[in-house]
Amino acid sequence: MRYKVFIRPSCRDCHQAIRLLNEAKVEYAMHSTERQCTYVLHMQKKYNLIPIPFILQIDSSDNERLIGGCAELYKHLNKMEKKNV
Repeated sequence: MRYKVFIRPSCRDCHQAIRLLNEAKVEYAMHSTERQCTYVLHMQKKYNLIPIPFILQIDSSDNERLIGGCAELYKHLNKMEKKNV
């Protein structure tokens, strides 16, 4: 599994989400609201989201599943860790 993370550089929760993904040693692509504004706005409309960060999980067939924000990512990664134990 891999992830797409949509962030704003000045966002504390965004930095926490990146830390969680690094600690979990998972592959992710980071998309900044400052550098990729059009793409981020498209994804916000697609998933009917306003908050930043938001995280998508990408499966091996390139299907996207919305995880949510930082709190939801934390729960998701803990659940994934428990499955692997």
